[in-house]
Amino acid sequence: MTETHESASFFANLRIKLIWFFNWLYFLRFPIFTAVALVGLPYLGLVSSLKSLLASLFVTDKWGIFLVSSVAFTTGWAILTTWRLIRLYGTARFKLGEEAAETTEPRFSINLRQMLVAGLLAVPVTASVVYKTITESAYTSATTAILFAVLGLAGSLLLFFLAVLLQLFVNSETRARQLYKELFIVSWLPVSLIDWIARKDPVEMPSRTLRKFLKNILGEGFFDEREGRFLAGHGMAAALLVVTLVVFILAGQFTTVEMPAIFFVVLLLMLLCWGLSGLSFMLDRFRVPVMLILMAITYISDPNYFYDTGSHKPLKMLAPQAVLASGGAGPKKVIVVATEGGGIQAAAWTAQVLSGIQKERPDFANAVRVISSVSGGSVGSLFFVNSYDAQAGAPNPEALELVVKMSEGNSLDEVARGLVYHDFFNTVLFGFWPFGVDRGIALEDSWGRNCQKICDEYLLGKPSGTPCPVNCQMKGTLAAWAEDVVTGKRPANVFNSTVVENGDRLLIANTDVEKPIDRRGRVNIAELLGGKDVQADTAARLSATFPYVSPAARSRENKPDGAMLHAVDGGYYDNYGMTSLVEWLNNALLENLISEVLVIQIHSFPEITSSEPPPGYISQLLAPVETLLNIRTSAQASHKEIEFRLLQEKWQGQVQSATFRFCCLPAKDGAKNCYDPPLTWKLTDDEKAKVAACWTNGSQNGELQKVMNFLSAMK
Repeated sequence: MTETHESASFFANLRIKLIWFFNWLYFLRFPIFTAVALVGLPYLGLVSSLKSLLASLFVTDKWGIFLVSSVAFTTGWAILTTWRLIRLYGTARFKLGEEAAETTEPRFSINLRQMLVAGLLAVPVTASVVYKTITESAYTSATTAILFAVLGLAGSLLLFFLAVLLQLFVNSETRARQLYKELFIVSWLPVSLIDWIARKDPVEMPSRTLRKFLKNILGEGFFDEREGRFLAGHGMAAALLVVTLVVFILAGQFTTVEMPAIFFVVLLLMLLCWGLSGLSFMLDRFRVPVMLILMAITYISDPNYFYDTGSHKPLKMLAPQAVLASGGAGPKKVIVVATEGGGIQAAAWTAQVLSGIQKERPDFANAVRVISSVSGGSVGSLFFVNSYDAQAGAPNPEALELVVKMSEGNSLDEVARGLVYHDFFNTVLFGFWPFGVDRGIALEDSWGRNCQKICDEYLLGKPSGTPCPVNCQMKGTLAAWAEDVVTGKRPANVFNSTVVENGDRLLIANTDVEKPIDRRGRVNIAELLGGKDVQADTAARLSATFPYVSPAARSRENKPDGAMLHAVDGGYYDNYGMTSLVEWLNNALLENLISEVLVIQIHSFPEITSSEPPPGYISQLLAPVETLLNIRTSAQASHKEIEFRLLQEKWQGQVQSATFRFCCLPAKDGAKNCYDPPLTWKLTDDEKAKVAACWTNGSQNGELQKVMNFLSAMK
């Protein structure tokens, strides 16, 4: 009988402990989530299958290390503070068992051990940024990187210290003395300084009516009705939030200092920790789901994203006959280009291939009549076509090297800035304070700034008044470029995109066939917008709208109905730009407009290689995203090859091909050194060197010779 009673008591106690554990696991879910995310960022970015998307986040410079270290450790202090408040006052607020009946005020404190544990949460991301910057940046030494990481820690401690002083400032001497003894970061200060900072006793108490009002509104866990003041710790949390907002948000918004993308990612984590922890502390008492409130905020704020259109010149699609009437170096013989998508890697390799061929054969640019591009390939082709001199009908020779550098320019930091400042705050504040531009427009604007930055470097040491060989205004439109196409001064462009609402292939272009074989599943931008024009850089941005770096966007126009449809990355439909090009070429060949064509295919990634998936459930969590990323190259590659092979078989001997594929560089031991190129908008110095080396190491000579032979035969 005794044994049965003891067994029952054991299981009863176990049940109570489990209930206690899961209760607190739920109430502390947002500080826990922030801690896991902060510690897990290096794994996701440097180890998991998402490294092609996230690895470049961790490469910056010494000031970037300082900023990341500062915000990472400050996020640790935010986790610590919110955890302590919820754990300390949650018992009474959430009415957890008999403990809810306690009448004595819990003591809020933060000691050295707690701060050390919170600080450890910031070490992985800080150490990863230091390591990646040292190994992949040519300008930051190990000593400098570590020094600036330590300075970042010191800066975050200073912010915490100032926040505590601000809290002491608004308290009475007696209250301030009680607080400062419990807070490690200021407990070393002399009492006389605390008395000087704090208000003199006695402090005027709120009226009974106000106390009753606050008690009814806030409930347990916020306000001490007996003493007429907020419970200890809430003021410090508010002060720390205010200080960090002033330093990180306002300073970041109103300065032009370049800040690394990982800084904005961690900053967003910190803001979510403050906001969601506070919101859950308010609402969990009433069993109101936080996600319900977030969904309501999102719905009310309606965070739509737009792109601009122009009405000065109507956009009319040039038929193949108009495109081929001028240009080319021989009768009915032309070159066309299809370039693959894939973030900044595709942009850099596309620009490198086109500029490299042009450098070898100055007659190449005039022979190219159509460029069909996708995603990052659209950005590379944008820079190349933008560099055309309208008078010469080809890029200035001095522009070629600049075009490659411009396409390699970092855009990721500006996208991250737009994500935190505009997209996050515009949603939370219901659009009352836009905080700059959204991340899509930020991506588009960054290309012009990258162009100007490279031009400024080029002009250093040049005589005053020397113009840059590239126009960095980036204001050319599809309609304006079409005028150059007709005169043979510029190739036609097809920036391939996809319509969100129906999955149609969207041709953001200044050329299209007049009578496609089947109009289902395809639409061009002139049909979509009723003839309204778009800038070329906007067209490239819409073609490169890959999740979740840049948002799906629609026109600001409401008519025609198609103007309200959202455009995203062309890689959803065809990541190689081949479908649109095959359709265009087939029409031109049917009309006998060309007798022979060379199709240059630009592939920005090495041949697919299999890799071992991570063990356990991690592989299952990442499998959907990994499949989405791999489908660009595997499944779509076969579709592309089938379409192009059918075109060649139909027009035997008239369709030639040259394929420039990014290569695996030879390693020291003679084996191939393949790496996983980034899909985002930032290349490290080492990755830029690999792009250049792949062009100069001779691996492209065979395909380059095909282009040379074709150009020679055109004369």
